[in-house]
Formats: sequence, C-alpha cells, structure tokens
Amino acid sequence: MPWDDKRSKSPLGILWKYFDQLNKTKYDFFVASDTNGVKDLAKKRFPGNMIDTPGKITHIDQSYHNDPRQGFLKQLLDFYTLVNCDILIITSSGFGMLAAYVRQVDTGLYCWRGTYLRPCSRYTIHNTFPGEVLAPGS
Repeated sequence: MPWDDKRSKSPLGILWKYFDQLNKTKYDFFVASDTNGVKDLAKKRFPGNMIDTPGKITHIDQSYHNDPRQGFLKQLLDFYTLVNCDILIITSSGFGMLAAYVRQVDTGLYCWRGTYLRPCSRYTIHNTFPGEVLAPGS
C-alpha cells in the first residue's frame, strides 16, 4: 500500500534467481504484496506466468478511500491462493505466515529474509522470524 512503508525494502534478486530456475511450463506465479511496485516488477519479468486477483491492495484495518468490501474480497482471494500454492515463499508478514499454517503442508515452503531464501516449515517459522510470528514489528 502507498502508506505502508514500515518494512524495509528487501532485495528481490534472490527471488528472481529462484523463480528463473523453475519450470515455467509447470508453475505460474502469484505475488501477494503490500505494494503494486513489486507485483508490477514480477509481471514484467514473468509476463506469461503471473496470475493476480482483481481489486486494489488494501489492509483490512486500513481501507482509506477504497471500498472495504472490495478490499476484503481481494484479501480473501489472495489468502486462498497462497494457501493453495505448490510453492509458498513467506516473509515476516503475518498474512503469509498464517497461510503457511493453514496450508498444513511443509513441502514447498520457504522463508525469505531479504538476503537468503531457505526451506522452512510451519514449525520453524519462528526461527527465521524470531519475535515476529503473526505480529511483525511488535
């Protein structure tokens, strides 16, 4: 979201490198992000493999000038998509962490902390993001 710059910007190169080695005929990409910029970069880099859900990026508690119903629907669709991904890469976002827990599968789960991307599980998320589980910055 334009007003949500609390988290530092992480370098995306490590993600692009990982995505580059995936079989593009087997995988499509879905990016859940608080910024359109990240989604736009992914769409440019992987134009034939990007899927997205309709609607404007919003936070459930920060509707600003957007229709909160539309924002809620987008968040619900985004969450459902994350839960059903074959490969799920999460950050310190509670949204992604919750999707990892609900997903109930550790295969294809990766934790990304800017400078590294490593396999993780629902049970080790707290090792990668200590003190941040479901509440980044608290």
